[in-house]
Amino acid sequence: MTDVVLPESSSRIGVVVVNWKGAADTIECLDSLRLASHRPTRIELDPRVTHFLLLNNDATVADNFFDELERALMAAPDSGLLTGTIYRSAERDRVWYAGGKEIRSRALIKHLEVVPSGAQPIPTEFVSGCVMLISRATLTAIGLLADCYFPGYMEDAEYSLRAREAGFSVLYAPRARAFHKIGATAGPASASPFITRAQVRHRVLYVRRNFRGFERLVALAYLAITKPGKALAETFAGRPKMGIAVFKGALEGFVQKI
Repeated sequence: MTDVVLPESSSRIGVVVVNWKGAADTIECLDSLRLASHRPTRIELDPRVTHFLLLNNDATVADNFFDELERALMAAPDSGLLTGTIYRSAERDRVWYAGGKEIRSRALIKHLEVVPSGAQPIPTEFVSGCVMLISRATLTAIGLLADCYFPGYMEDAEYSLRAREAGFSVLYAPRARAFHKIGATAGPASASPFITRAQVRHRVLYVRRNFRGFERLVALAYLAITKPGKALAETFAGRPKMGIAVFKGALEGFVQKI
């Protein structure tokens, strides 16, 4: 846990680096925090902390990241969840996340990739857990992120949904920049049966845990129909391990207790 005191503001940000493997990436992440304006200082958990920044260990922040967070918080002091623009670390001018939207009938989260010209924070349906600023008020009201989504995927979608349903604003601040090494921790989904299996399983779990009524029926039907077909397509394409991963992920999502 580190702490950032933002100038001309009562906000105090605790930075939590989420780490699963990747010591070298973690060091690079911490270095970016050390070199940022208003460099974080290591502290014990302090009741004055007003916000918590979840930051993937395979992500880094721009040197003015906290300055831009300050501007966004001053513009929207009651924000529940807040994030910035996330670029691909290897291609630092290529956007990976510029806000997000949810396609509920397919239980799918889509990253937007066009950065608005203005600096004003704007509403978004989805904040990536890669760089997620959580207000203390939100954390107190809705609790922690669900741990049933290990090793990741859809836990941030559920948290964004819970925050919105609890009446908190979920915002995207375009000029707060971060950089993400896509797939650095567990490998790209397109080449990893382990990650593919988790992604499919967690999409089903997400629907079962959060959707109700006709919306739930439509989303589950979509997944029940399309995922076996996807598994067959992967197998016939000469990737049987990926096909098995898709099938097992879907099956686990439907039978796992929630």
